[in-house]
Amino acid sequence: KTLASLTFALDHAVTHGLDRVIYVIPFTSIIEQTAHVFRDALGAGLQDCVLEHHSAFREDEALGRLEHAAGGESALQAGERLRFATENWDAPIVVTTAVQFFESLHSNRPSRCRKLHNIARSVVVLDEAQMLPLKLLRPTVAVIEELALKYKTSVVLCTATQPAITAEGRNGLGGLKGGLGEVREIVTNPEQLYNSMSRVTVAPCRKLTQESLAACLCELSQVLCIVGTRPQARDLYKLLIGRDPLTPTFHLSALMCAAHRTKRLEEIRAALNAGGCRVVATTVIEAGVDIDFPAVWRQMAGLDSIAQAAGRCNREGKRARSDAIVQPFEVEGWNTIRELRANEAAARETMRNLASGEDPLCPSAIGRYFDRLYAGKTEGRSDGLDASGIMAALNTGHLQAQLPFADVAAAYRMIESVMEPVIVPWDARASDAIKQLMDPDLPPESIRKNARGLQPYIVNVPRDAFHQLKDAGRIVPINPYRFDEQFMLLTTDGFANIYSEAFGLDWSDATFRTVENSLF
Repeated sequence: KTLASLTFALDHAVTHGLDRVIYVIPFTSIIEQTAHVFRDALGAGLQDCVLEHHSAFREDEALGRLEHAAGGESALQAGERLRFATENWDAPIVVTTAVQFFESLHSNRPSRCRKLHNIARSVVVLDEAQMLPLKLLRPTVAVIEELALKYKTSVVLCTATQPAITAEGRNGLGGLKGGLGEVREIVTNPEQLYNSMSRVTVAPCRKLTQESLAACLCELSQVLCIVGTRPQARDLYKLLIGRDPLTPTFHLSALMCAAHRTKRLEEIRAALNAGGCRVVATTVIEAGVDIDFPAVWRQMAGLDSIAQAAGRCNREGKRARSDAIVQPFEVEGWNTIRELRANEAAARETMRNLASGEDPLCPSAIGRYFDRLYAGKTEGRSDGLDASGIMAALNTGHLQAQLPFADVAAAYRMIESVMEPVIVPWDARASDAIKQLMDPDLPPESIRKNARGLQPYIVNVPRDAFHQLKDAGRIVPINPYRFDEQFMLLTTDGFANIYSEAFGLDWSDATFRTVENSLF
């Protein structure tokens, strides 16, 4: 899919005389992986044509402090931190995150807006387009439409579960008010393609206790179980280990830095080839992870999420469809993340109303799911697809010739809970890059190189936990006289006590010490 979408985008750009391809990904965790695939495909002579850009470090905070101290944008232009933080996207191929792309389009900060002119006359590929946030769907769709109509930008919605964001509608329904117009399928016959590529059977949802879920998983020698939260993953993993300590069992979540997860995935693939292998993971495994299990259990969620989980089942097509089971489940006492409850409710309603023998992941069922999801968010007085009233504010501001740039920038936040990046000194490569950044005379290009090299060693933590770790002395800034608090490092003491091989970073007790590290 990655190479097919890039091939289309390059051909389209050449045919229509466009300047670049911007590949927009929902997860920071697969930026490097995607850029690596592109560089391999382009060959040795074109490696520099691919630019990765996302806010892995605390750029906005550092820039904000510098602006305040130095007196505004003119002072920033000469700042080394600005040169590092701002990319103007002048490369032929840009790989970035949805957060970076869409928040920049709604930003009022000059440093984030400098690249926007390079979105014009480009091909924008929105990978996993179904993950556009519901609460911001209307302003997001509006800006996509604006780019296409007025800035000669071609937008590709790339996903296995196409969201119902067209104005024309489908399945006999009215479409999304203010949705995209003139949308064309690249694939000539999506239904036929789906039937030929279908590799799994989705079973009816099962209701279980946590203990009975663990018992069911222990009956399977090879199984992937995907749950909604990190604590659920940790607790279920411990249950499985307690029940069967002999079968290789693994935990995978975003509490582990990307380099740690990559090593863990190598161990999982080796265990799958050798025999027994059970994995308990959060949704981090649903994004761009090439792994193949005969059975996947998925905590009940939206159909788009179940489809993502299904992509890890019978991925290589070596089993009959009837032998590759995707099992949705719900656990007594486990709560769904608040922002995803509407997705789960729409999935339940869609699955209840399937025709006899109809696959819940077929294109028509997915279309009905999204129609129900969007309809449910727009019932009543408030519009759940524009929860902050951005469109109304823009319309009012337009009439008054005074657009509320600052208000829109503050309201358009794709991630509600503010997360802060912490660098984990996980291996020698990370330690070497950290040492380089401590050099007071390191030139700007080397700063960029080492900062990018540290991206696989980041764990994002909630802001409250970040400050607790800071107050406890478990994280410290790297070279603060030069970078302020842009690069925050987990100390050697913190790495020894609150970062584990099994689970990654645990900030539940910022002052925790292991027994081994508490001996005199």
